[in-house]
Amino acid sequence: MLPNEVTSRELILWRRDQLGEGITTSTWNNQVRHSGAIYNQGIKKKWLILNENPLNETQYHREVNLRKPSAGIG
Repeated sequence: MLPNEVTSRELILWRRDQLGEGITTSTWNNQVRHSGAIYNQGIKKKWLILNENPLNETQYHREVNLRKPSAGIG
């Protein structure tokens, strides 16, 4: 598959597969940030025939624990 042929849907399916294989969400998001920067450069320089970066909105957002930390009495 060529870079011009990659779609967001395919990336989301790949994300699900990778997370199922045991990589952490941090690792996935790090890969997306770096790959996204490369895609952005390719789009900007017209090396890729794309209107939009397929990596946009493919980061995985973990649930955030909103509980306050314990007071640490002791």
